[in-house]
Amino acid sequence: MKLSYLNRIFVLLGALVIANSCLPYYVQTQVPENGMTNVASIYNPTINSLHPSYQVSRYDNKKTVIFAKIYKSEILMNDANPEKINKGKVQFGLNLYKVENETRTLVDTLVFDFDVVLKNYENVFMAQMTIETEPDVKYSLHVIYNDLLKHKHTVSYLDIEPATRNTEQNYLLSLDYTKYPAFKNYFFKNEYFKIQEHFLQDSVMFVEYFDYSFALPRPPASITQPEYVSTKADTVFKLNARANNLLMQQLPGMYRYSKDTATHNGLTLFTFHNKYYPRIKTSDDMLAPLKYLLSEQEFNKLSNVTNKKYALDKFWLSVAQGDKVKARELIKIFYTRVVLANNYFISYTEGWRTDRGMIYIIYGPPKVIQKNHLKEKWIYGNVQNSETLAFTFYKRDHQFTTNHFELLRSNVYSASWRNAVKSWRAGDPFYGGK
Repeated sequence: MKLSYLNRIFVLLGALVIANSCLPYYVQTQVPENGMTNVASIYNPTINSLHPSYQVSRYDNKKTVIFAKIYKSEILMNDANPEKINKGKVQFGLNLYKVENETRTLVDTLVFDFDVVLKNYENVFMAQMTIETEPDVKYSLHVIYNDLLKHKHTVSYLDIEPATRNTEQNYLLSLDYTKYPAFKNYFFKNEYFKIQEHFLQDSVMFVEYFDYSFALPRPPASITQPEYVSTKADTVFKLNARANNLLMQQLPGMYRYSKDTATHNGLTLFTFHNKYYPRIKTSDDMLAPLKYLLSEQEFNKLSNVTNKKYALDKFWLSVAQGDKVKARELIKIFYTRVVLANNYFISYTEGWRTDRGMIYIIYGPPKVIQKNHLKEKWIYGNVQNSETLAFTFYKRDHQFTTNHFELLRSNVYSASWRNAVKSWRAGDPFYGGK
């Protein structure tokens, strides 16, 4: 099997997963269970045909702006209207909850209707919604997006962080001089973008650069301590925030933009070594996630070969017992999960290198997800079965991201993890969601 076939697969994956990295938390509502909403489709793009993206921006002390992006291809448009023009009709229902400790209190309900009229060259519809918020309060926003002509809807859950904490939501990040956000927090080398900070009182913005290299997440049964992430920047420099210039990041790493370095908060952007992120194209990028399936000795041996393309082909063919068709299917399943993990779970590192990314790649999309503003519980197998496998991820405060979840590890996962990896190594992709 030629590696050129692998490249063709990932061209298809790019179209399947959508070019933009910031896929939303789209869900289908079900009856809440034990205070957590059951959102089985949250990380499964095949279940729901609507995929809006959202960006939250704390505009000032009294209001927050919610930006939404919907691809034209997902909006039903027709000319069955008095104007006889091709247009769609979409609606956003917003339920705003005030979060205090572990409780939520509904404080506002809003509805925004939009007529969608796009020119032939426009592929995206942008919506902008303003809600009243207090600066020192954390909120949970429940968004119901409804395509009124399709008669279909999807639900998303967004966090609104306190504006007084100098979080990433205090900054508006765009790809150019437009007012619309970038809907992502990573940029390729030399890719231009622009940052606006709504609460900045002077002309100075600090940029802290971190040349990071993080270890893989520990296996779910591990009892070792997690890796310490240093708060010390490798380099710090200043920007003229009033200059309104376009910016770029030339070195791989993390860049934190802030008005005050002492807070250890701000807007953190990434430039990954994988220049095609979130897609997987090169042999090096295809090799790295195999760490979940290989021993350290096996991985080092595979990494040190001269021709990695040949080595990857040989590995997947060996897993498939020489069956080329099966090898292609294994490749498609495994790296589709990697790409989706990159889209969904990007944190202070690539999505596939996070706790949720690790479980997603090995076990696949969960059959059931119970989610609230504090945690996510992924359930594999029959919910009524006492032997059902469940992973719980707790949302944690983190200096570099608002999308950091940590797995509650336990030795009860030891046998399951071994069996899942063994299944992959035997050429049988593990489907924990069945």
